[in-house]
Amino acid sequence: MLKQLTPAFLRRLDQYLLENYPLLWVSRIHHNLWTGLLLWLFSAACGALLPVNIDHPPYGLWYFLFTLIGLVLTCIWVYRFCSFNREKSYGQTRSFDEYLNFVLVIVSLGMFLLAPLPFEYVYNNRVADTMSDEKLVSDINLFNLTSPYFAFDPCSEFKVYREREVNRTYADLRYLDEKEVGYYSFYYHDHGHQLNGILSDSALISKYDPNIRPDSLTSLFQRCLNRASAYGLVYPSGASDYARQYIDMRGKKVYCDEVTGSARVWQRSELKDLMNTICHAKFKKLFIFKADYWYFMLYLLLTLSALVLLFKMVPWRQLIITAVICIFFPIVLFILGQLVISHGNNFVFFSTGIFLFLAYSLFSVFRSMGNNTHFRAYGNIMNQVCYISFLYWPLLLLAFLYENTDLFHNQLPHYYEDETRDSYQGFLSSFMTDYWRHEYRQWRLLAVNGAPLLFIAVLPLFKTLFVKQLSLPRKS
Repeated sequence: MLKQLTPAFLRRLDQYLLENYPLLWVSRIHHNLWTGLLLWLFSAACGALLPVNIDHPPYGLWYFLFTLIGLVLTCIWVYRFCSFNREKSYGQTRSFDEYLNFVLVIVSLGMFLLAPLPFEYVYNNRVADTMSDEKLVSDINLFNLTSPYFAFDPCSEFKVYREREVNRTYADLRYLDEKEVGYYSFYYHDHGHQLNGILSDSALISKYDPNIRPDSLTSLFQRCLNRASAYGLVYPSGASDYARQYIDMRGKKVYCDEVTGSARVWQRSELKDLMNTICHAKFKKLFIFKADYWYFMLYLLLTLSALVLLFKMVPWRQLIITAVICIFFPIVLFILGQLVISHGNNFVFFSTGIFLFLAYSLFSVFRSMGNNTHFRAYGNIMNQVCYISFLYWPLLLLAFLYENTDLFHNQLPHYYEDETRDSYQGFLSSFMTDYWRHEYRQWRLLAVNGAPLLFIAVLPLFKTLFVKQLSLPRKS
């Protein structure tokens, strides 16, 4: 049935690769690219056809759904990929074949596991296009200008005074609190990007008029409520009611212990969330546009690719034992650290134990390169541990040095407690702390980007090592 659903050109390509390029045929890269392309088109179509919901965008739900579909397709492909094993049958050890095989595996995994990206990208653009930049700026300015007159939370928005005779605090609606205006604006200004034309905090304060006329205030409220309804938010009262409420409050002291505006605060928060959702979409603030997400996916794909290739080169029982060791050894070491070291830094014990374990696995690799006469099961398991963890060695080493040594001077003395901030020692401490923090970031960036290159460079070495172990005689 699946053969009938396969296009004719793909069947001809399959036969051609089988006869001329068996390595490509074994990887089923042509089928993976075709299936992945269809899945990506389906993902993009869902993002383009689903109704736009700016109140609660379904990014997480659909990302999980397409990831689940990708995992199912990945499991099917891994089963087919490992069913024809050239490593165990013929002992292929050429470096070019290993690099090509690795590229084919990581591309296949990427086609399936990155299937949610078209949906997220298309849907994010549709959210961003719900309002033009000009209209969005106009609405944000309108909501920000109207917000103080709602007096949602007077004791947080306006200046507060204390009556010592009765020990009560009250808000004076004539003066906005300069420190809180930015927080209660409908869009934060510290995202790194700003829409041109959004009024600044100082402009909002200067435009606030506590003596505004009732008819002008009612008109301002009506415009605000009309625009809020365009976003699906309906206020329970009318413009005249809100105007009358503010006029009654501005002429007297508003005691903080008498304010009950939780429902109105919730309405303001909901409208603020809608504004931020659209602005985040326009400024590409979704997680798929962040570097941390791509680094995570890169390391995930590299790790899964290493596991798939390892499954073809070692006995599956040993691979299970290796997985159990990699999972439970850190847990046991952490528990021992809690039991042995009751006081002090348990991380030193934990990190030292991990590095001794990894160092022994590296020693096992060098030992296996010698003239071995028999297959060593325990040594082969340690080789697998070194192979799986090798991708993370630069990051682990950097973290160990940062936490347990003063190489990056992260334990510099701080003089702020004993000296004034303007003193020479305080300035020197601040300068050196910033300098070494920058140095650590640079080394961390080098480790994050250099570790995959180092791991790919040693792939043929591990391939030769595991194939050699397969060819050694075993003790009965």
